[in-house]
Amino acid sequence: MVLRPASLESLFPGIAAQSRDGNVFYRLPGTLSSDLPERGALPMLAVKLLEVFVRKAAAPAIRDLAVELEDKQTGGRLGLHIVADDFSLKNGDLVAVDNSPYLLFLHGTASSFEGAFGDLRGTDTWNSLRKMYGDRIIAFQHRTLSESLYRIWWIWRANCRSMRNCMW
Repeated sequence: MVLRPASLESLFPGIAAQSRDGNVFYRLPGTLSSDLPERGALPMLAVKLLEVFVRKAAAPAIRDLAVELEDKQTGGRLGLHIVADDFSLKNGDLVAVDNSPYLLFLHGTASSFEGAFGDLRGTDTWNSLRKMYGDRIIAFQHRTLSESLYRIWWIWRANCRSMRNCMW
């Protein structure tokens, strides 16, 4: 069902409309007003049902967009990687041969290793970190929009098992 502005006005008198980029958006109230003498839960229920159906219908498309953004940001390179001298991510076995610590780069929400730490490339700070940690600099690239923290933790744990002193 498509609601036209005229039908929205009849359902929600005084509805606020916002214009953005040539499109008009309406903010629906949480309740419906009625001229009927009875005041029951039906109007509120109708708005909540509309909200639930719209969210459920939109959820797969939103998740697909989130995955697409994450793939674009990470270049599809997810998991635990060794950070090379040139700041590129390399696959390899992360086996600790002694008790020397690793430096882990862990990006935040809606980002990637490059997006969060790319400004370090070629700096004195990067050179100092490379001298201090050598080949023990790693990055964990993960999905932050389409995966739960619990799932990210399980992925980290699976990637981390090959390291003797890995904390999880």
